[in-house]
Amino acid sequence: MLDEHPQSSLSDTGDAAISSEDAQQEDQLRQQQSKSSSSAATKPKSTEGKTANNNKLVAPKKNAHDKDRQLALARASAARKRAAKERGEITREPAAKELILPYRAIRRIMKLDKENSTIQIEAAIIATKAAELFVQKMAKESHKHAKEHGRNGIKYEDIAETRATNPNLSFLDNLLP
Repeated sequence: MLDEHPQSSLSDTGDAAISSEDAQQEDQLRQQQSKSSSSAATKPKSTEGKTANNNKLVAPKKNAHDKDRQLALARASAARKRAAKERGEITREPAAKELILPYRAIRRIMKLDKENSTIQIEAAIIATKAAELFVQKMAKESHKHAKEHGRNGIKYEDIAETRATNPNLSFLDNLLP
């Protein structure tokens, strides 16, 4: 294609008049376009999305437009989250991201029971959160007992004392005598 565009000049009446040179350039441009379209018609059809050998489908290449679109969507999502946060709305993050313990490991442990062959992910997440809260409370109580004995670190005897003083922890009797 030619980078030059036909230039027009205004006549006294305000109508656009095209010079003979501009008309010749337009004709040449049309001829070049018709030649390129006729040569494209003789070329074999595009094999986009297929390999040349066995015609198996191949994922088309992503162009810059797709990347720009994905970037724009990510920016819009981030802007919506910021706006919701500024308005004081509660945005729910996935519960699994807030966990310290890996919920998949807890789910595996739960599946060890032969009666529970299927465990929903949500159930595993809730059980994981409960385990975290239990360990946190046990650690705080045990730390209090360690402080009473003048220590900063928790020992087995601090955990056993926590179990003995709290009647809700009686289910640990056979574990912590």
